[in-house]
Amino acid sequence: MDIFSLIGVILGVLAVFGGAVLEGIHIGAILIPTAAIIVFGGTIGAVCLQSSAEEMKAVKAMLPRVFKPAQADAGGLVKDILELSKIARRDGMLALETKLQEIKNPFLVQALGLLIDGVASAELRSRLETAMAKGEEKYADAARVFEGAGGYSPTVGILGAVLGLIHVMGNLDDPSKLGSGIATASVATIYGVGLANLVCLPLAGKLKSRARAETARAEVVVEGVVGMADGQPTSALEQTLKILLGREEKQPAQGEEAAKAA
Repeated sequence: MDIFSLIGVILGVLAVFGGAVLEGIHIGAILIPTAAIIVFGGTIGAVCLQSSAEEMKAVKAMLPRVFKPAQADAGGLVKDILELSKIARRDGMLALETKLQEIKNPFLVQALGLLIDGVASAELRSRLETAMAKGEEKYADAARVFEGAGGYSPTVGILGAVLGLIHVMGNLDDPSKLGSGIATASVATIYGVGLANLVCLPLAGKLKSRARAETARAEVVVEGVVGMADGQPTSALEQTLKILLGREEKQPAQGEEAAKAA
């Protein structure tokens, strides 16, 4: 599990409820089912109305990745691609088939499968970029759902607060019912704002972060496998991938080389 995602969830909940307890508020005063039904039910309803079935499926598929550890640094992926390039140049493309079981990156496996099947480099790039765009789209769909929820829940919380005040105003002649109405009004606002800023918007941001990281890794795969299809030397391919990662090595100036030689 991604330790930072876990820490974020636990810390956010403890900060709100722990702060309330330290303030002297009884924990039961915050746990009001009526307010929860209004805020959570209303927000879910609004999100369902906004979202398509495909976007909701994307949430189901992408949400678990928020709590899984991020994949290894792209530098390790570059190393794997360069090793595969050496094998392909030495033993031919078909020799890569024996390495597929050892590769953990599914996108790289997909790319190598197309390469082994003899797909031309232009077609190979087109197919891989299409697959990469589809992966980005799933993350974007899931992020949009949570951004929508983060936008709706504070407003639904205000609706809950207004409903609570209506209840208060309708029972001014019965002081025994005023407390529950005021509590519902206040807690509904807390639920709405808390749901948006402690859960929904952070989840949307984490999904976007995961999308950027996976896209960067996918770009490395595309350039690496297409370079192998074009027959690039391993040294040239290495330089291309380093440039893609922003890790190109600084070449010494001619004066520096002369000084070292002297």
